[in-house]
Amino acid sequence: MELRSRGSSFTAFLDSDNLTDLTQLFSYVSHDVKTFVVLGSSQILTRKWCLGEMVIARLEKVDTVLLTFPGFELPDEQFMKLYHKLVPDIGDFASYGFGIAEVQETLKWLSSVKQIPVSRDFDEGSLTYIINQLTNTFVSLPAITCRTDMNILADPENMEAISTAH
Repeated sequence: MELRSRGSSFTAFLDSDNLTDLTQLFSYVSHDVKTFVVLGSSQILTRKWCLGEMVIARLEKVDTVLLTFPGFELPDEQFMKLYHKLVPDIGDFASYGFGIAEVQETLKWLSSVKQIPVSRDFDEGSLTYIINQLTNTFVSLPAITCRTDMNILADPENMEAISTAH
């Protein structure tokens, strides 16, 4: 909703919107996404399909932004070297035309993409800052914030849940 308020050209697709056919995720990233936003949680790099989407974004030169949540760390050489042991079924990507070499290159590439830090104390100001950065627009917070009739519950210890709730 916040993206839409910045203009009709800003839309969002969450890969969790359609998990019935995971093979379509790579097609969405390569053909339907202008800016690929990685939610850099502490576990994102060990999620096979998420990393597969990152590989496709890199290979297809899709503009990519990394939101770095508390606990996220860019991979080091040891992590990249042992990746095939951390995610043993990474070989499944061969049917999509890439393998461990492309995965390791993507892990290195992550350090070169635009990064936006996400505060542990995520609030409306944090959301405004992130949307400002993603859209290259500027909106300041109103002096008085509006209240809603609906509350969304999310685990405050899980930054990925918090960002999804917003």
